[in-house]
Amino acid sequence: LSHVDLLNAGLASGAPWILVVEDDASTLDPADCARGLRGLMDAAPESVAYVNVSESFPLDALGIEHLLTPTDVPWAGTANRGVLSASRPVTNTVCAILYRAQFARDLLAEFAQMPMTPVLPIDWKLNDALMRMHADGRLGPGSCWMVSPAPIDQLSMRTTT
Repeated sequence: LSHVDLLNAGLASGAPWILVVEDDASTLDPADCARGLRGLMDAAPESVAYVNVSESFPLDALGIEHLLTPTDVPWAGTANRGVLSASRPVTNTVCAILYRAQFARDLLAEFAQMPMTPVLPIDWKLNDALMRMHADGRLGPGSCWMVSPAPIDQLSMRTTT
């Protein structure tokens, strides 16, 4: 429910983009992250609904590399990162996602149609909503972008040695 609350608060603010970041998110270079996010918001065409800006699992571990192609949009920060477009909506986890406001409205409407039980992690509910929206044509190729390597890590998913 916290993600729903944050999306609603973002919409209430009137912002064109909403960044939802979980409490275990971290970035090593906040200035790079901020410049890069601003660049994405400025450069993304209207067809981009959301951008995955966190990394919990490597793309090859998720098995989605075949769905991703580089865009012509450069990362506006100083780090060497690629901006990738997905042929179908995908996520890494929901640790940090940049949502276009109109998509957030549509996503909240989709969430409202889902039952409250069983209680599932937001990652699962988001992926279920994305699959439904893709199946009925509301999300198509290029509606999802990913930044790789991502500017934000999900620390709870990292293992230490």
